[in-house]
Amino acid sequence: MLEQQKQASQVSASTEKHTELEGIRQKVFMDRYSLKDPSGQPLEFYPEQLWARVARGIAAVETTEEKQAYWEKRFNEALADFQFVPGGRILAGAGSGHQVTFYNCMPPEQEVLTADGYRPISEIKIGDLMVTHRNRLRPVLHKFERETEETLYIIRPQKVSYDDLRVTGDHKVHIIRSEWVNKHRSRDGLRLQHEPDWIPAKDIKPGDYVAIAHNGEESSPDTISLQDYVSGYETNDGKLFKATTRGSHGYVSDWGTHYKINDSLALDGELCYLFGRWLGDGCVTHRTGTDIPSGIKIVFSLDEKDDAVEIARIIEAKFGIEGSIKLSSTERWYDLWVNSMPLGEFFKTFLGCYSYGKRIPDQLMHLSSELTLELLHGLFSADGYLSDNKLGIMLSNRTLAVQIHQLLLRIGYLFSIRENTHRLGRVPSYRLQATANECAPLFERFFGVQAPEYSVDLKYYFEYDSLKWVRINEIAVEDYSGIVLDIEVEEDHSFISAGIAVSNCYVIPSPEDSRQGILDNLKVMTEIMARGGGVGINLSTLRPRGSYIKTVNGTASGPCSWAQLYSVATGDVIQQGGS
Repeated sequence: MLEQQKQASQVSASTEKHTELEGIRQKVFMDRYSLKDPSGQPLEFYPEQLWARVARGIAAVETTEEKQAYWEKRFNEALADFQFVPGGRILAGAGSGHQVTFYNCMPPEQEVLTADGYRPISEIKIGDLMVTHRNRLRPVLHKFERETEETLYIIRPQKVSYDDLRVTGDHKVHIIRSEWVNKHRSRDGLRLQHEPDWIPAKDIKPGDYVAIAHNGEESSPDTISLQDYVSGYETNDGKLFKATTRGSHGYVSDWGTHYKINDSLALDGELCYLFGRWLGDGCVTHRTGTDIPSGIKIVFSLDEKDDAVEIARIIEAKFGIEGSIKLSSTERWYDLWVNSMPLGEFFKTFLGCYSYGKRIPDQLMHLSSELTLELLHGLFSADGYLSDNKLGIMLSNRTLAVQIHQLLLRIGYLFSIRENTHRLGRVPSYRLQATANECAPLFERFFGVQAPEYSVDLKYYFEYDSLKWVRINEIAVEDYSGIVLDIEVEEDHSFISAGIAVSNCYVIPSPEDSRQGILDNLKVMTEIMARGGGVGINLSTLRPRGSYIKTVNGTASGPCSWAQLYSVATGDVIQQGGS
């Protein structure tokens, strides 16, 4: 294909008039848009050669040679003399013979970070709230989907490896180039030669830095009402219970609860610590042979009896029901039992159940730093560990592990997170870990010990612009055939996937088929062009040329006439000096 392109370019160069570009126009054309051979040598030297290639490439989708020739001529006429200028990736890719994309996208199973946690991009809907590179939530405005055959770039950074970032080559990622960073940061502090930039995945290299973002939204703690999470109970004087009901002859038809429990819970540090401890070492107990909750249980090691007593006190103070601490039948641990159906139902609904089904509810994901620390204190007390100069936690629950990673980021700590499944493990396990100089205050907060002293800087990231930046370890590529998707996010025009900040499409919606709709879109286009941006737009919503318009008793001029108006208007903006 490249050989054919080379021959076509040579013929074109010898038979056609050429537009001579000079200065920066010539440099940009040759660097970014001119077709290159495998050795990187240019095959195109003039815009006319590029227009011919693009027209030929776009017309190639037609089913007959006659139609291909017709539309190639029409596209060439539209492109000539810069009357119509497609987006840069179309100029560089169309008709090149390479399997390239004209849009930036990712495969449908790639997970993106929403207000409710990670979800596949295929499940995202317009209006969903996405986490952006500003560590905040913004709604989805548009969603795009197409089929393709092209190369995917798989980016694997340090520290954040619970998922790979898989994107098409033109998808931009928030990047700091390795050469922009000074070598002696521990001595001189961070000094960047260039601000972070949005760079296409195909142009990124190992050693560059990606931005790790999180959901930084914070909300005031709300009072939790148990009746919002359990059904079939009634309340009286702030107590939740179920009354015993009897039939017409006095026989019991439905037994009620033995104990009344408090319906309203103030969300404070003690309650957060209890929730964290249960998420780590607790479970919901069930009636024998059923899935009906009968209460909760929390396990403690033999040297944690004081902790068991403290948790029992918190449960009694918060829920108004007494627990029972018993030594296990093997005498190897203590069990704290609390027998109450509504309590078991509440924990099951609010926090999930079983090791693989637990999760932190949204209400606990946006608390203040102090309450978040108490929640994490409970979790690390149950499942955390110290190893030399490292502090970590191991969980067989991907959702919970990623949520903990997000909470740690919210309070300023970047832990590494990676899959660490034992070869005999039945479900994947995930390890979160950080060195003493990355999380020194947590040693005392979670385990009551001083962090080990360190003489070497083992911090595997740096901070800039309210983001944490980690090096890319590896970039792999794979051939892909199938559906890819992208979204547009309001205001920030970015979202998070695999922990990494990536850019999104910005596509102006197709204009409404009216004079006002067409002019409204023109206004948006000129604003973008005036700021140095590019524009892509779909005019298929406009009536075809010759269509009857009843309101004016005339015929439509068709999308192409309006495209010419857009081209002239935006061209004037550029000539007047768009920034």
